[in-house]
Amino acid sequence: MNKKSILFKITALASVLTLNASLYVMLNKSAQKVDAYSSSSLPTTIDLNDCTEQEIRSYYSGLNSLSISERKGTNLLKNLKPILSNNQKYYNYDSGSAIWQLYEITDRDWVKSPASSIAYGSYNASTNKITGYQYGTSASNSKNNPYIHALYINRNVTNQVTAWDDHQQTQWGINREHIWAKSHGFQDEEEASGGARGDPMHLWAANGYANNIHSNYFYAFVDKTKSYTDCGSTYSNISNNLRGISKNIGSGTVFEPQDCDKGDIARSIFYMVARYNNYAGASSGFDTNNPNLVLINDLSENSRTGTSSANDPYGMGLLSDLLAWNKLDPVDEYEIHRNNLLYKNFTNNRNPFIDFPSWADAIWGTADLDGTNYNSTITKTASPSTDAISTIQEVFTISSDSINLEVGDTATIYGSNATSNISWSISDNTVASLNKVSTTNNETVTITALKAGTTTITATSGGDSLYCTVNVEEPVNYGTLSNPLSVDEAIDVINITGTDETPEPLYIKGIVSSNTAYKQQYSNYDEIWLEDDSGTANAFELYRAKLDNSIVSDYTAIDSMVGKEAIVYGYGKVHKGQPELSTSSNSPTSPMILSLTDSTSVVVGPTDCLNNTTSYMELTANETSTPGETNTVNKTVNEIVGTVTNGTKCASLELANSVTASVNNNGNNGRVYENSTQWRLYQADNAVVTVSVTGGNVITSITFTFSVSNGGILKYGNNTLTSGTSVSISSLASVTFNVANSGSATNGQVRVTAISVTYGTTGSISIDSVAINYGASIAKSDWDAINDLEDYEITDYGVMLVKKNTLTNTYHLSSIEDAYNADESLYIAHKGSGAVPNLENNTYFFYVTVNFNNKTSLYGITYVAAPFIKVNDVYYFLDELECSVNSLADYYLTNGGSTLSNDALNILAGN
Repeated sequence: MNKKSILFKITALASVLTLNASLYVMLNKSAQKVDAYSSSSLPTTIDLNDCTEQEIRSYYSGLNSLSISERKGTNLLKNLKPILSNNQKYYNYDSGSAIWQLYEITDRDWVKSPASSIAYGSYNASTNKITGYQYGTSASNSKNNPYIHALYINRNVTNQVTAWDDHQQTQWGINREHIWAKSHGFQDEEEASGGARGDPMHLWAANGYANNIHSNYFYAFVDKTKSYTDCGSTYSNISNNLRGISKNIGSGTVFEPQDCDKGDIARSIFYMVARYNNYAGASSGFDTNNPNLVLINDLSENSRTGTSSANDPYGMGLLSDLLAWNKLDPVDEYEIHRNNLLYKNFTNNRNPFIDFPSWADAIWGTADLDGTNYNSTITKTASPSTDAISTIQEVFTISSDSINLEVGDTATIYGSNATSNISWSISDNTVASLNKVSTTNNETVTITALKAGTTTITATSGGDSLYCTVNVEEPVNYGTLSNPLSVDEAIDVINITGTDETPEPLYIKGIVSSNTAYKQQYSNYDEIWLEDDSGTANAFELYRAKLDNSIVSDYTAIDSMVGKEAIVYGYGKVHKGQPELSTSSNSPTSPMILSLTDSTSVVVGPTDCLNNTTSYMELTANETSTPGETNTVNKTVNEIVGTVTNGTKCASLELANSVTASVNNNGNNGRVYENSTQWRLYQADNAVVTVSVTGGNVITSITFTFSVSNGGILKYGNNTLTSGTSVSISSLASVTFNVANSGSATNGQVRVTAISVTYGTTGSISIDSVAINYGASIAKSDWDAINDLEDYEITDYGVMLVKKNTLTNTYHLSSIEDAYNADESLYIAHKGSGAVPNLENNTYFFYVTVNFNNKTSLYGITYVAAPFIKVNDVYYFLDELECSVNSLADYYLTNGGSTLSNDALNILAGN
């Protein structure tokens, strides 16, 4: 339900409830550690009913007989604590699925996933309870998997997140947000931790990406006149979640959530101080699970992390801004229902600031709605028997105020909380139709789109009318096999859909302007381009197009499609500004060519028979060692680690073939976390990093790129390292570095993202020789087709390779022919008079090998080569390729070949 449509009524009870004796006894007790509960404690019978006002007031009745001074300020926090902690239940945070399972009920979107939709369990509408409920355990075993309400996500989107879909920092991914950051007072890495760390009152489902941007910064208004980060710059559905400079107090970094989350967050933080404080003066009962927390109105502790104690509370804020948010974003139906679900089913305690929002003023004072003019003077006293309770007055609503459809589509709309039957009408029944004109107050009606246009649906009940605009468009034409789109039509469709995949595959017909074999080992994959409707080449890319099986039998990737008409289908998108067909999550996994036809040819000649040829180049090199050179290896941790899973412990990282970095953490090793691309090293484990080289190499310098937390430092001997600064090494084959703490810090951590090592041998690398292998292949069927042509005879064939600087500035095929006729060619691989060349897999291969034994003298010389067939004294050149000696290293790195080292390639390229 939209917060703007929610009315709050204030109900006052004159009666004063008697003091609960058992609670009174607890008022002066100190907080005791409560053991964490396991996931087996989650109930299978769920009570979905909200508490009555009488039940809520009774819960806080222990406050009624206290003096006025004991019911305001820090005394009120002191006296709330035993009420909130009495028989409170906690849940494990680090082990099992308890918190994720709990979200299926507490954070459920009860509109999109009503109780009636529960499949694993039985819902009784008359009692509003669920029995035999089964929780999910993972994405693969999600069971009921409802839509849930998550912080930081725009809640009015159609593809809202579900409980078990994605627990990562992705567009729709969710994780668990400690609204009070655990680093501010109760850091704990134990597997079975509960207490504050596992307290669901402040542990909400949240968008993972925005949660990461939030980090552990204080909550406050962001100064939008200065530079700030908006999560929506990456994902539009989480816009208006900002990280930047505080607007009102100080100049530190803070986090400001979207407006509809501000009050929810403020009241969760107020709860944490009421539940976890030391205003009673107790000296025991505080540990990593039961902290001592306070609210502050400055940023002095924004970056302070650690564990609190009875005499050392940890603060969070900003107080004045949170007081403003409590009023700017009032309690809504969702918060009330979550508070009651937790109390009745999971935690056995309540958030008093959801029940009585005004109690925040009774403890901390007031601030203006923009967080300014904070006044700590308290004028309010908490009175649970008479204070206004947040309740919801149900109002007549309809499920949507705007619907977009295509002709032929249907949609549903329904009314809620009507005081009488709803009367439905539509302004233009030629655009869309309704299946009913009068219904009961909550019955669903169906809308059917008939033609393009706009119409308005009106729902009337008890004199109130609500409206829904229906926009109908003609359906997008994606083409069919019998009636495919032209290239221009397909580009228009893709440009409309933008970077998202189209919901249907496109069928496209066009003339192939160019094609290149994607990989020769995948004989039925090509990268091809289609001309647009005006004949402009390379207008539309079919990436890794796959041939239909019916075509594969007589067509391979080395055949030329140029000039032929292709009908293809696949999923369109815009990639780097270029419309293309690409892979899809649906079958087929690649764009597929459904048919292929010749768009030319009435007279058949040798050229037609040679359409499907290809050429190739292969580089080889030998190397020897001579004194003098060094080499630098620079690899990021992410490139080294690859696909290790989150939390995996990694003992060593390979930086290059002869360079490794390893860590000894007394058996615990370093940890590499997926997505964070960090190698995490811990002082508590006495981490020692060793960088080693082999093969007679020695290290001359090392540079670590890293960040630190909890006062961690990285040391080489007695020297503390600086991230990104080179450390000189005295030609050692193995070097060690230690993780330590700075000053009085504990639990230091170093997070390495890159390591650069400069190393070398006692000598350098020089090149003995480099060879170019250049050639072509022709299908035997095409060779035979030429020989079968009447009046045609193959009299010669081979590969020509000529120096570019022996020709004119033009070096196209005719120049190669002229050079051949003038006997200027450097090498001819094979010459014959109709004899059959080498045959392999029904394909003829012929090639030339050119050796360069002295790269220096030939450096910078460009060659042009082409395979040819001579038919009836006419040369048919099949392809040409230009290559310079100074580009051989780049080509080698791209295409592979022998095991040529980086050293040899650098020298070969003249580096």
